[in-house]
Amino acid sequence: MITATIPADQFAELAAKLKAEAGLDLAGNSGTLSSRGVTATYAYADGKLQIEVTEKPFLLSKAYCEGEIRKALIAHGVACE
Repeated sequence: MITATIPADQFAELAAKLKAEAGLDLAGNSGTLSSRGVTATYAYADGKLQIEVTEKPFLLSKAYCEGEIRKALIAHGVACE
């Protein structure tokens, strides 16, 4: 599971950027994201964003998928734990 600290205004900016750049729609404070065969659930509350990979391609490890998500979040200025 990925946990990130992100203020509400930055979360709204991140959601807009991800929708525009990658077609990922963070509609509301919780839901499901899917791209390139990877599906994850997300939940945002009290300045914390949690993302959990729930499905992935057979040949990719969950740790690899989480690492790629972390890299994307960090590239957008989000502090991951």
